Amino acid sequence: MDKKLTLKLSQVNIKQAKNFALKSKTSVSKLVENFFSYLGKSEKQVDTSSLVREISGSISIPENLNGKKEYRKYLSNRYEK
Repeated sequence: MDKKLTLKLSQVNIKQAKNFALKSKTSVSKLVENFFSYLGKSEKQVDTSSLVREISGSISIPENLNGKKEYRKYLSNRYEK
Protein backbone atom coordinates (compact mmCIF):
# COMPACT_ATOMS: atom_id res chain seq x y z
CA MET A 1 0.00 0.00 0.00
CA ASP A 2 1.42 3.39 -1.03
CA LYS A 3 1.47 6.26 1.44
CA LYS A 4 1.94 9.97 0.91
CA LEU A 5 5.19 11.63 2.07
CA THR A 6 5.73 15.37 2.30
CA LEU A 7 9.25 16.70 1.77
CA LYS A 8 10.54 20.20 2.36
CA LEU A 9 13.09 21.20 -0.30
CA SER A 10 14.49 24.41 -1.71
CA GLN A 11 12.93 25.77 -4.90
CA VAL A 12 16.21 25.12 -6.72
CA ASN A 13 16.23 21.44 -5.73
CA ILE A 14 12.58 21.03 -6.65
CA LYS A 15 13.20 22.54 -10.08
CA GLN A 16 16.26 20.32 -10.63
CA ALA A 17 14.32 17.22 -9.57
CA LYS A 18 11.42 18.04 -11.88
CA ASN A 19 13.77 18.69 -14.82
CA PHE A 20 15.63 15.45 -14.16
CA ALA A 21 12.38 13.51 -13.88
CA LEU A 22 11.13 15.01 -17.14
CA LYS A 23 14.35 14.09 -18.97
CA SER A 24 14.22 10.60 -17.44
CA LYS A 25 10.55 10.20 -18.39
CA THR A 26 9.57 9.43 -14.81
CA SER A 27 8.08 11.25 -11.83
CA VAL A 28 9.76 12.92 -8.89
CA SER A 29 7.90 10.45 -6.64
CA LYS A 30 9.43 7.52 -8.53
CA LEU A 31 12.91 9.09 -8.27
CA VAL A 32 12.53 9.44 -4.50
CA GLU A 33 11.15 5.91 -4.20
CA ASN A 34 14.08 4.51 -6.20
CA PHE A 35 16.53 6.48 -4.07
CA PHE A 36 15.09 5.14 -0.81
CA SER A 37 15.03 1.65 -2.26
CA TYR A 38 18.71 1.99 -3.15
CA LEU A 39 19.54 3.15 0.39
CA GLY A 40 17.99 -0.01 1.81
CA LYS A 41 20.22 -2.35 -0.21
CA SER A 42 23.63 -3.57 0.79
CA GLU A 43 26.49 -3.11 -1.68
CA LYS A 44 26.13 -6.68 -2.94
CA GLN A 45 22.43 -6.23 -3.63
CA VAL A 46 22.87 -3.16 -5.86
CA ASP A 47 22.29 -4.08 -9.47
CA THR A 48 25.21 -3.55 -11.80
CA SER A 49 25.08 -3.65 -15.54
CA SER A 50 26.43 -6.67 -17.40
CA LEU A 51 29.17 -4.47 -18.90
CA VAL A 52 30.38 -3.40 -15.45
CA ARG A 53 30.38 -7.01 -14.23
CA GLU A 54 32.24 -8.08 -17.37
CA ILE A 55 35.07 -5.54 -17.06
CA SER A 56 35.37 -5.58 -13.26
CA GLY A 57 38.79 -6.75 -12.19
CA SER A 58 40.20 -6.68 -15.72
CA ILE A 59 42.91 -4.18 -14.77
CA SER A 60 45.00 -3.73 -11.68
CA ILE A 61 45.95 -0.31 -10.35
CA PRO A 62 49.21 0.11 -8.42
CA GLU A 63 48.68 1.00 -4.77
CA ASN A 64 51.04 3.97 -4.99
CA LEU A 65 49.26 5.55 -7.98
CA ASN A 66 48.60 9.27 -7.50
CA GLY A 67 45.42 9.84 -9.52
CA LYS A 68 45.48 13.63 -9.33
CA LYS A 69 49.10 13.78 -10.46
CA GLU A 70 48.44 11.41 -13.37
CA TYR A 71 45.38 13.40 -14.43
CA ARG A 72 47.34 16.68 -14.37
CA LYS A 73 50.04 15.03 -16.48
CA TYR A 74 47.40 13.80 -18.94
CA LEU A 75 45.85 17.27 -19.25
CA SER A 76 49.25 18.89 -19.62
CA ASN A 77 50.17 16.53 -22.45
CA ARG A 78 46.80 16.91 -24.12
CA TYR A 79 46.70 20.71 -24.19
CA GLU A 80 50.42 21.39 -24.50
CA LYS A 81 50.39 21.11 -28.29
